[in-house]
Amino acid sequence: MADSPAGVASWRLLQQSLDQEVSAVTKAMEWLADEGYLIRIDQPGTPQMFRLNPAHVEQNKPLADDYANFLRVGYTDTQFILEFGEALEPEIDREAHTRLVTDPPCVREFVRLLSEALHSFEATHGQPGEKH
Repeated sequence: MADSPAGVASWRLLQQSLDQEVSAVTKAMEWLADEGYLIRIDQPGTPQMFRLNPAHVEQNKPLADDYANFLRVGYTDTQFILEFGEALEPEIDREAHTRLVTDPPCVREFVRLLSEALHSFEATHGQPGEKH
């Protein structure tokens, strides 16, 4: 196999860049292990490995429940803003208590999932507001 000086140089530069990045990541992971966020896994004959320390992982964090009977939607060129709130009177005292800011692909998926759930609800319970 043959290669040009530029080709050899580019491979060498890629390897040097990789070595520098591995060094930086190693230092960061060592610091995280020293601080207790990661646990070192030492196995003879294998590279140093790490795993998350379960003591520093929030598990089963409870979700906040809040009733909402109105929704405001806004958007910019890169994100959607959904504000949820509770109003005692229609169009009066509409103050949001929860704001969700997300990107357009997430909103598209949200709309798809919400549409599926609404169709399933209507198949089971009829149109919202209908008497059974």
